[in-house]
Amino acid sequence: MIEGRERKNRMKIVQDDSSAEFSYLSINGAALTYDQNVVGEIYGPIKSSTFTDRIASRDANELALNFTIAQVGGTSPTLSINFLVLDVMEPSNGTTGVPPSPLPPPVLSIPIAQGSSQISSPSTVRFVISNGQAIVWINNTSTNLGPMNVPMLWQVQFTVGGSSPSFSVIGTFEERK
Repeated sequence: MIEGRERKNRMKIVQDDSSAEFSYLSINGAALTYDQNVVGEIYGPIKSSTFTDRIASRDANELALNFTIAQVGGTSPTLSINFLVLDVMEPSNGTTGVPPSPLPPPVLSIPIAQGSSQISSPSTVRFVISNGQAIVWINNTSTNLGPMNVPMLWQVQFTVGGSSPSFSVIGTFEERK
């Protein structure tokens, strides 16, 4: 049983909860997963720095991002994951998006996982915004990132380093209204 603050910061999504939505994160419309038997349009391993497609969470009260890193390849590969809160009027992350020029930066960039010391194979990363708090779990070790509400518009940034890096990642998100 989870006690105290950690218990209240767990999401309350259950299988038959009609107010919950579950989906794959996507990159250029392709699902972020390494198993081509799951869905048809697959992004495949992450081999260079990239951004997920933007997600609008207009009515969500709780949000969870889930990443499973199944395989890591290359020489000294590193992976950093950042949660970007975007301005709903100028929805750019400062690198890609509209308007093309000048590009406004994200309103907020939250490091979820940084570098190779935390991300290896296999690894799990879960980022949760619930009850006004943001918490990240890396391999079942939690870190409270402080107060935060679910933003209206967001995306995820993957920064990859090393020589010929490759990260087989499944990325999903859950929302509860």
